[in-house]
Amino acid sequence: MKETIETLIGGGENTIKNVVNGPGSIEHRDDLFVAESCLPHHCVSDVIIFVLDAKNKAVFVAWKLSDKPLAIRPSIEQWTPQVRTELDRWAERLRENEAFLTSLKTRSFAPSNTAADDLLDDLRSKRLSKPEDIFKHSSMTIPVETLLAGYRETVMSMVRGGQGTVEYKGNVIIGTSCVPNECSDKSLMFAVDPTSEQVFFAWKTPGNPIVVKPPVKEWTQPAKAELAAWSKRWTEATQNGGKKTQ
Repeated sequence: MKETIETLIGGGENTIKNVVNGPGSIEHRDDLFVAESCLPHHCVSDVIIFVLDAKNKAVFVAWKLSDKPLAIRPSIEQWTPQVRTELDRWAERLRENEAFLTSLKTRSFAPSNTAADDLLDDLRSKRLSKPEDIFKHSSMTIPVETLLAGYRETVMSMVRGGQGTVEYKGNVIIGTSCVPNECSDKSLMFAVDPTSEQVFFAWKTPGNPIVVKPPVKEWTQPAKAELAAWSKRWTEATQNGGKKTQ
């Protein structure tokens, strides 16, 4: 497959290769294997999707670099309807990203500490009372797109319409959310630390270890404490023979 992808994207574009080797994910949907990745620290603007159609033994690739138009290989006419659906889903997120980047060019961008203060003020005033409200907040756009690159849909499935809470604990804002009736298998925790101007995410999906973004060593101590409390149910299961947290 590697050789096929390199043939489709061409061998002379180092930036594309860096995007392919960047953070991302692979998901299995029916006869398709859908992989997405991005250029580290540029996951809003430099992205790629490649789809392996196992049934038809075909590979499809599309990518967008910040300074170039969307590229699709092979031509769009050759994409099957099932694969086109994956392209449309990916392209919709791409349009949302581009709209956000355009908005930044038309106004002065607030420093990160101001964005964090705005988020904190909204939480204190209870204008944001659900995890979904926080994810829609403008100051969360960059952390979500950067840290959740390749995992965005997985995480958002736990946020949209999920049952969850938002709490202000000391200097850290803690949000939790899960899929109703599946909270033991599909659960999300995130922490906003206004003091360090950082956001942290952790989530659990069925049959998989806990995913932590960024790595736990980069979490502040208050956020680490909340992570330990949230993950306790699975870490205790690990001690009884379950899977380990990564």
